[in-house]
Amino acid sequence: PPGCECHLQRHAERLRNRLKQEAGVDALAGNGTCDSEAATAVVRGSLTMEDDKASSTAEAAAAIRAVESMKPEGERLCYDPYAQYFLSSRYRIIKSRRLAESLIWLARGRRYPGITTEIVLRTRYIDEYVRECVGDGIRQLVILGAGYDSRAHRIDGLKGKVKVFEVDHPATQKVKVERLKEIPGS
Repeated sequence: PPGCECHLQRHAERLRNRLKQEAGVDALAGNGTCDSEAATAVVRGSLTMEDDKASSTAEAAAAIRAVESMKPEGERLCYDPYAQYFLSSRYRIIKSRRLAESLIWLARGRRYPGITTEIVLRTRYIDEYVRECVGDGIRQLVILGAGYDSRAHRIDGLKGKVKVFEVDHPATQKVKVERLKEIPGS
């Protein structure tokens, strides 16, 4: 059943094989495509948050998803059409994919090598797993550290059928709710 260890292992192995074929890398095996220490530092929250400010890490992750979403359908590894709406003016200047990739590398890639690849592949993996769980009939989904995650709005089968709970810093959630109001059809 969904959530059991064997189910997760089978899903991870299927995705690993698909990503090997599509991206040409064994991204989930950690063969140099992602600096695991840097990713772990980000996940553990080594970047501090101020009480009244939304997460800059959530915004950077949204920027990376927005850039990946600019790629043609056959080239992109994940697709988040809502990511662009969560970007502040410093990221909204991004109009071309090449410029965007360069800016993100300068802002995050030098400090955390591999973080762009890690975010794109993590998004793809979680999206596919959630879709599989929706197909298996889950009734609720809890997203911890939700940031500017938009799965509740972009994954078919979640809206209206699955109760989604998002947990994050209040300042980040406040900005997210405000920005969601700007998205047509959300």
